[in-house]
Amino acid sequence: MFFWIKTVTLYLIVACGGLALAVVLSFLTIVPLASDDSPGLGFIWGLVFLAEAALLIPLSLALTAELVERKAQKRQFSFLKVLARFAVGWMIPVGPLYTAIYVYPYVESRKPAQYVEMELALYILSGASAILALRIRRAQAID
Repeated sequence: MFFWIKTVTLYLIVACGGLALAVVLSFLTIVPLASDDSPGLGFIWGLVFLAEAALLIPLSLALTAELVERKAQKRQFSFLKVLARFAVGWMIPVGPLYTAIYVYPYVESRKPAQYVEMELALYILSGASAILALRIRRAQAID
């Protein structure tokens, strides 16, 4: 039980760290454009932040899941497994991104009719890909 509590805590810390890194990198990406006083700079920063967070958070979670599984199974680290976990985990931010880009900007009376169904389906897809990408298999006991 302690193993799973420690693993979930580690996932939360890594996800928050990936989010903080995305904030810093998105500011550093936008700094060269900040010489002019453009009103659209905040909008561009938001889009850059969403794109970088959508890549950095699943990548850091995939790397952490592989490190935890490597330690649990007492085997060597595999970059191919990290890439496979990232490919599956890349769909984790789909639900929150859809909500941030397509649902929140609308006033309640102007939201599309299908937004609830689409949002629910994308959150289910996000959860399923998180389960597949972040699962940890322990070493089988040899009898």
